[in-house]
Amino acid sequence: INIPLRLYSPLDAISSSRVLSNQLVVLTSEGEELFRISPWAKYCHKHPDSNTYDWIHWDPVRPFLYQHTRPKRPRSLRIYEAHVGIASPAEEIATYTNFTLNVLPKIKDLGYNCVQLMAIMEHAYYGSFGYQVTNFFAASR
Repeated sequence: INIPLRLYSPLDAISSSRVLSNQLVVLTSEGEELFRISPWAKYCHKHPDSNTYDWIHWDPVRPFLYQHTRPKRPRSLRIYEAHVGIASPAEEIATYTNFTLNVLPKIKDLGYNCVQLMAIMEHAYYGSFGYQVTNFFAASR
């Protein structure tokens, strides 16, 4: 099906480096506006009363400055697959802080040199374990 579409942003002039509720709009040939999140969005915010998301555009004035030297490349790759949200003995959704402090040291001690984080992409329904992704480029909180 060949449907002529036009993309535009409802925010033409951006004066701030942080813009809330930024969306792309797909205008169909029938004049219908379809609001979509940019596929390149780095961060999305879920509305508490629904399963809809807004793209939060972040464009800081100063680029990120790395504080540490790049690690040396290992001779062989040893991958540990982990899910941050279930990486806790407590009956709770675990946090990145918990994962950093309590899980990563154990992974390193086991001799792994690579971590594959599962279900890190933004997803609306937690019970899906991240398989029902709402944005491929935004890390879930």
